[in-house]
Amino acid sequence: MASIEEKAAFLDKVHLFRRMEDDPLFAVAEKLGETRFKKGETIIERGKQAEIFYLIYNGKVRLHREGQGQKDVVFVPGDYFGAEALLPRERRHSLVLAEEDLLLFTLTKRDFDELEKDIPYLKKNLQISVSSRRLIKEIHFDWVRENEVIYFLTRKHPLLFWRSVIAPIFLLGIPLGLVALISNTIGALLFTAIPIVVAFIVFVLWVLWRLEDWRNDYYIVTNQRVIWIEKIIGIHDSRQEAPLTEILSVDAELDFITRMFDYGNVNVRTFVGNIHLRSVHHPYQARHIIEELWDRSKIYSRQEEKEALKKAILERLENPDPTEAKKKKEPKKEVSFWRSLFPKRERRGLKLRYEQGKTITYRKHWIVLLRQAGLPGVLTLALSVFIGYQLLLMFFPPPDTTPPSLSFISLLALAALVTGGWMIYQYVDWSNDIFQVSEDKIYDIDRKPLGSVESRSAPLDNIQSIEYRRIGIWNYLFNYGTVYIEIGTADFAFEDVLNPAAVQQDIDNRRLNHINKAKAADAKKERDRIVNWLLAYHQSSDDFKKLMDGDGIDEASDNINDIDIY
Repeated sequence: MASIEEKAAFLDKVHLFRRMEDDPLFAVAEKLGETRFKKGETIIERGKQAEIFYLIYNGKVRLHREGQGQKDVVFVPGDYFGAEALLPRERRHSLVLAEEDLLLFTLTKRDFDELEKDIPYLKKNLQISVSSRRLIKEIHFDWVRENEVIYFLTRKHPLLFWRSVIAPIFLLGIPLGLVALISNTIGALLFTAIPIVVAFIVFVLWVLWRLEDWRNDYYIVTNQRVIWIEKIIGIHDSRQEAPLTEILSVDAELDFITRMFDYGNVNVRTFVGNIHLRSVHHPYQARHIIEELWDRSKIYSRQEEKEALKKAILERLENPDPTEAKKKKEPKKEVSFWRSLFPKRERRGLKLRYEQGKTITYRKHWIVLLRQAGLPGVLTLALSVFIGYQLLLMFFPPPDTTPPSLSFISLLALAALVTGGWMIYQYVDWSNDIFQVSEDKIYDIDRKPLGSVESRSAPLDNIQSIEYRRIGIWNYLFNYGTVYIEIGTADFAFEDVLNPAAVQQDIDNRRLNHINKAKAADAKKERDRIVNWLLAYHQSSDDFKKLMDGDGIDEASDNINDIDIY
């Protein structure tokens, strides 16, 4: 059984109790009970009356949720579930199973009610958590990665919405007031009824649009990153994010007014740029959740390093002198002379995204191709139809008409060739304007047909921030936009790409994989150095024992010198 001190130390790391003074923290710890579950056992059944609040001390649980949002998630030590038990008239909305053997801390409704008298803000923290998790169950995000869990989801403060509709309310009141002053007769009222109705409909549509705009802005915290999604229906769509592993600091900014209404700015500073959560509802809770998950990411990283070091030590103790092995490369297949002159190439046609080896290539959207090649294409089609009609008149002339001359048709054919060549040029120009993401770099390549080639590249680990934007109704309808990549003074823009959110995700995944590989390589070098030192110590202990037994100094010294510790 965990002691009160251990429970208090555990609670101090959970964002619900973060920054709590020692007296209330120990008061909560004293009320916590303990319960255990075996792997596969049901902890909570969906639809049952909520009775107990659970905190995970050891083990993992799996939640199966209802709704459109994230349905199947795994919670780990430090997480909690069943907060509905502490709020009135709440029922369970999730099925919770033990993913492995568990030790849970429990808090009953009666104990919580006693604590609430001395710690009133504890209930507020729970209400914020329950509200956020309800939103998580309702809203689905396609970009959530495997094993990624959304912990916090909120919108901007509702005051921002009401502030945005004050102007139209005021503007609607002016004409209504004027109508009331000048309309002295029923006829005048009927005459002014139509503009009043139109103004009212416009006002209602404006309010609904502003409401939907407010509802589509989200601030999200997962176990991997912090995200800001901003959407303006039909006009703008963007997503900014910052990985937890790259965070340097988190702070909340509030002034006198924002503190009264419980909203403010949360600033997250990272190695790869900053992300600002502006006018976020419950800023302190958002900050505490980010800090908790940030601390967890550092703990998990240290645990992984420790396990890797342990594994490396055991492997070297079993095999102190490993021999290097090099895999034999497969012989290259012989290529015929004609195939070398005319290599087989994949037909990409109008593909906007394709992978070749380990490189992802993006083209600009078809809308851009239509803008570039649309006019010459229409002219070529019109000229071709007209030439066909003229040929028909030449070979089958109607009575009493003069057939068109061959020279006239030749001029039309020449014009069609020119416009056709113009169309092909524009297609090739569109096809050659590409953006690429390899395992370690990004590329922006613009190759002009029969002309120059402009190519820029930058390492993935130099990326400071990634953001995408869809601006305009056409971008929104056809789901294309620009991905902006900040790399010091040399910024990149993947312009007019299909599904910019997915492109941003591809770049971010490649960047994280590259960074993780580099970190893993550095960590392996450091582990090897430590293992060599430990192995030297292990062998020198045996040699020292031999020396004390009189086996000789030279043999012991030679054994130590044979070990490469660098």
